[in-house]
Amino acid sequence: DLNVLTFTHGSPGDILIMDDDVINKNVPKFRQCINPHGLLESTKSINTLFDIFDAEKFDLLNLHISSYTRKSAYIFIPVIEFFKNKGVKIVYTMHDVLPTPEGGKPTAYLQYYYNLADTAIVGNEQEKYNLQNTFHFHKPISIATHGIYHLFNRKTFTTQQARKILNIPERKKVLLFFGILRDNKGLDDLIKALDKLKDNYYLVIAISERLGYSFDEYAKLIDTYSLKNYVKIIRENESNIDKIELYFQSCDVVTLPYTSTSQSGILNLAFAFEKPSIIANVFAESEQVDEKMGFVTEPKNPRMLAEKINTYFKSKAMYLPLFKKNIEKYNQKTSFKHTAKIYKEVFSKL
Repeated sequence: DLNVLTFTHGSPGDILIMDDDVINKNVPKFRQCINPHGLLESTKSINTLFDIFDAEKFDLLNLHISSYTRKSAYIFIPVIEFFKNKGVKIVYTMHDVLPTPEGGKPTAYLQYYYNLADTAIVGNEQEKYNLQNTFHFHKPISIATHGIYHLFNRKTFTTQQARKILNIPERKKVLLFFGILRDNKGLDDLIKALDKLKDNYYLVIAISERLGYSFDEYAKLIDTYSLKNYVKIIRENESNIDKIELYFQSCDVVTLPYTSTSQSGILNLAFAFEKPSIIANVFAESEQVDEKMGFVTEPKNPRMLAEKINTYFKSKAMYLPLFKKNIEKYNQKTSFKHTAKIYKEVFSKL
């Protein structure tokens, strides 16, 4: 009997379409618009939320903290305070504790916002440390690792079929850079690394541009290094989930040379497709990945990134079976079923 309320740029009351039969069958949906760019729409949405509370008298509110809800803190703080005064327990799911993806610094205002929660759920030990030490959050913190996105791997395409559909050279060593474009994701370093590789290498850049970031500077970098023949650029709306399988099936390796991160759904997408990954050592999973499910490089080090990519492909026949075996084991442990178990324990204690 779940009602899911989401803060979006849509209109209040619009149905949220989910590409998931289990959710569609079991969850009545509300789509809300708590939107700092449209105060009237936000007010309507918050009033709808209050109306639902009057009718349902729910006991617990789980708010997901991301760049959007941090930017909209001035809207969410009074909403949370209202429910706390009604005796509702507040749980925060922290997608990023530090406000690095959208810029800005930890502030007293953000610390107050965070400490309104009765408990928090984070993705790893580093995030727990950040919450406790940067924001002096001394309430219970639980760790729920991010599940694997198996739903996206429908096994519809082979690698050869995916490359043919996307018009990618079949015999190339294909690297994938995927996700929402942000400056902290190290795409500039990957382009510079590709310049050192060239030859039989090919980079697929499948990105969604939003949050004010532009691809223009990266396009200039591709021109500067004369890499047009080694790159395919796909600029898609991230909601076009039907093509995700094509992108991941087309590649040999997923590249995540981030300069900073807290946790990454992209890495778990790579694992869902059993693709080795080359990641920067800023990832909490770097020890688990290094020479077990891929390789680890230093951020802002294109030369080292190129060397790691080259190392993998030189001994691919040896590494690939080992990496796939370890990814399979990792996927069994890191499931959304386990994530749900953690949530159930947190909710039960409250």
